[in-house]
Amino acid sequence: MNDLCLEETSMCFRSELFADQSTGFRYYTLDENQLFKADNKEYVHFFFLLEGEVKISGTRSARPVIAPNEFFFIPDHRFVCHSVKESKFLLFSINKSHYQTNKAMYASIHPVITAFGKRCSPFTAPPLLSMFVDILAGYMEGGLDDESLQTLKQIELFLILQTLYPAEYDNGAVACGGLS
Repeated sequence: MNDLCLEETSMCFRSELFADQSTGFRYYTLDENQLFKADNKEYVHFFFLLEGEVKISGTRSARPVIAPNEFFFIPDHRFVCHSVKESKFLLFSINKSHYQTNKAMYASIHPVITAFGKRCSPFTAPPLLSMFVDILAGYMEGGLDDESLQTLKQIELFLILQTLYPAEYDNGAVACGGLS
């Protein structure tokens, strides 16, 4: 199973992935004024805020405050998340070296990642993506988290993103998560 975890004492993301473990969804809860840090450059992350409000620093964001039902793509660099209110979020992380060596596996998501990497502000999640994130958070909060679920949900996320943000998008479509 993909073993991405949070060090509870320092609230730092750390990776314990092996070569065959490339991605992972993780569910986190932050108290008010708590920090979450990701220092490694080995991953790119999709950050989905479920509840609360957080400030993201360490990215080029034009609007670093993220509200519920928004998501943010965080390229491969250090970021710090500061909870303004008690917050819950999902973090989907992709190991960059696995991504680079298995480009065919990620071909469907590559245009999306490229487009998201160029945008420097959070996106509002369209209803389809929002429903996916809520359902997945419910599974993970309830303790249903295994390798099969992770694999199926990754495929589902890629299909949703590919549908909402196709390669032939225009900037308006990317902003609102609709088909061009």
